[in-house]
Amino acid sequence: MASPSSSGFPSTTSVAVTPPPNAADAGPFKSFTEAFSFVKKTEFYSPPPPIIPPAIVGSASAVTGAATIRGQAAEQRSVTPPVVSGQVCNAIVVSKRQKGNPVLKHIRNARWIFGDIMPDYLLGQNSCALYLSLRYHLLHPDYLYYRIRELPKGFRLRVILCFVDVEDVIKPLHEVTKTALVHECTLLCAWRFVSMFMSVIH
Repeated sequence: MASPSSSGFPSTTSVAVTPPPNAADAGPFKSFTEAFSFVKKTEFYSPPPPIIPPAIVGSASAVTGAATIRGQAAEQRSVTPPVVSGQVCNAIVVSKRQKGNPVLKHIRNARWIFGDIMPDYLLGQNSCALYLSLRYHLLHPDYLYYRIRELPKGFRLRVILCFVDVEDVIKPLHEVTKTALVHECTLLCAWRFVSMFMSVIH
């Protein structure tokens, strides 16, 4: 405790403060790169990737995008509908899975033959059709979706021949219509077999 001075106030004690060391005495100044240069000699260091100028990046992206578009166009051109040699232009090609379908008995104004094709009916070089009854759709609601996915991309016209063979048509016909719209297919509904293929042929 400080002793009182003659004036009645306590005297203060002086404390010696050590000045900071001179920067010149601390050695030469080192930059960040120099201070951590030893890291490059360790096994954990890997050089950074090269910096590509923005102009080169833009041109490379444009070239890559153009190549991708050309590749997709070539792929789409290479996907062609299945063709039965010499018989597609003047006959309807029917898939073998349609054997036993009573609708075949009503195709009278056009010649038809069986063939190994992906759709149910091949109507031309770029036109095809899938057959679906609403009764079968109620039993297998995903059937139409997967059949459309199987179709090659070369078809410009894809028709869904929907045979209405149930009384309550609101819900199933709504589902079939929605699937046809989403996949850009033409929907033809018929309540009689004969009217179905008359619409297709004419």
